[in-house]
Amino acid sequence: MARPLRLKVADAFHHVTSRGNGRRDIFLDDEDRHQFLNLLGKTSAKHRLTIHAYALMPNHYHLLPHTLDENLSPSIQWLNSVYGQWFNRRHDRAGHLFQGRFHSTLVAGDRHFLAVSRYIHQNPCKAGLASAPKDYEWTSCRAFIKSVPIPSWLEPNLTLNLLNTGTDDGPQSFLEFMSQPQASDPFEESIGGSILAGQPFIAPLKELAHHTAQSSREFPHRQAYETRIEAGAVLRAVNRELGCVASDLNHAWSRKASHRALTAYLLRERAGLNLREIGRICGLSVSGACKMVASVRTRLRTEPELQETLGRVDHCLKTQISRSDPN
Repeated sequence: MARPLRLKVADAFHHVTSRGNGRRDIFLDDEDRHQFLNLLGKTSAKHRLTIHAYALMPNHYHLLPHTLDENLSPSIQWLNSVYGQWFNRRHDRAGHLFQGRFHSTLVAGDRHFLAVSRYIHQNPCKAGLASAPKDYEWTSCRAFIKSVPIPSWLEPNLTLNLLNTGTDDGPQSFLEFMSQPQASDPFEESIGGSILAGQPFIAPLKELAHHTAQSSREFPHRQAYETRIEAGAVLRAVNRELGCVASDLNHAWSRKASHRALTAYLLRERAGLNLREIGRICGLSVSGACKMVASVRTRLRTEPELQETLGRVDHCLKTQISRSDPN
């Protein structure tokens, strides 16, 4: 059987799972689990990943990472290799700890993102290891509901904001969502085992999969743009179309919240910056940047004026790209 394609996509979410060789256990005690999480944090820093959910099972693990660059494979390969070597030294073993290559599915769209998060957090319950997600120690659930400290490499805010109704009830909403039974395996809707996406994302991702199958070249993907947009280009376009100066982001722009919000959204969606980078430019906390970007996504569905403003800035960006293209 042909193995599923692994799409090389920047600024994307993925469901990742990796099993022990011969389905043998990859964690024998808590020290193993703590070391794996320590290395997961190092992977996040080294490869610019943001982890949105995880679950450590006896013989496999699940992750929901966001990749800023097209580097999912080297990131997970590094994690598995370094942990495998450490595990073998500690337990006086030899050979491959993990079974073949890891499996990944690209995840696009809020509904599928939340479904995968619930799938990961409910995994211990389905395996009979816990009666409820919050009862299992080795997932991100307890950090999401603030029962334990949140590691620096774990990002709960996007998930909580997608579940939040506008009040400060994110953790409770998350717990209620996790307690709801999953009607079916979310990956039954996947395309070729490689893509789990809502309707607006399917066509471009299918096209990407087609090109990936036909060639071994890397195919950058950055929304509707064929080349990576630099943050400076976004700020220049915002300055030109909205009259906002980049140096004012941390000061006077607080009186122009809608402009700052749109800039944060563009830095995320067009330049692919992570939330910390956006916060540094816009004078926001990571949580504030996350909420601002999510707010603009929601408003774009119902506010024609904001859609028109975004269109103007996008047109300016595309003009910059065409002028800089040597071809």
